[in-house]
Amino acid sequence: MYTMSNFKNLSLKIVSAVKSTVTTNLTTSFQKQPHVKMVYIHNGEATLTFKDASRTVKKNQIILINPNVEHYWDLENNTSVDITEVGIHGLEFSAVSESDGEFTYYVHDEKEADTNQFITFITKEMDAKKSGYEEVAKRYIEIILIHLLRDEEFSIRNSLNKKNHKEIQTVKNFMKVNYHKNITLDDLVELIHINKFYLIRIFKQEVGDVGNSNICIA
Repeated sequence: MYTMSNFKNLSLKIVSAVKSTVTTNLTTSFQKQPHVKMVYIHNGEATLTFKDASRTVKKNQIILINPNVEHYWDLENNTSVDITEVGIHGLEFSAVSESDGEFTYYVHDEKEADTNQFITFITKEMDAKKSGYEEVAKRYIEIILIHLLRDEEFSIRNSLNKKNHKEIQTVKNFMKVNYHKNITLDDLVELIHINKFYLIRIFKQEVGDVGNSNICIA
């Protein structure tokens, strides 16, 4: 379990930060993402539906959704909800009592205005992409997560340390089947849809030196 004292050991990466308005015309069937999704509700109210549960969410709430958890927005007619969705690679949430237990989502009632400001700062950094923007966005998300950890209702684990990390396992399987081919880094990026530099980093952490594999990095 991760606490504030060893929080710095997490290998976080902000992969997206998008502010949008969800309406009845934009709601879709079940969706999922390969990373943690943090959702901040700026305005409005909606029902967030999962495979085995549903939860009404409203203004000033933060929702954390674990990787590969299917969900969709359900709104009343002629209503909308303003949200910011932040995608975070490198961590997963779990129950405090059992770090490997099933953990789908967590909803936090945010009574302090600071989180709204931090979320806004993150989207601005990710949009502007100025020098060091990824590190700046990472620091803001770390502040939010540390704040949430104070309630001690969930724990955080480093998903990059999981033995069977799904993205790396997909790469391994692909390389095993296509060992006779000249596999390029672009092939793997297209396969699992993540940034190539991030792929190199997590591949090294899981497998070792990329240069020892049959991947063509050029």
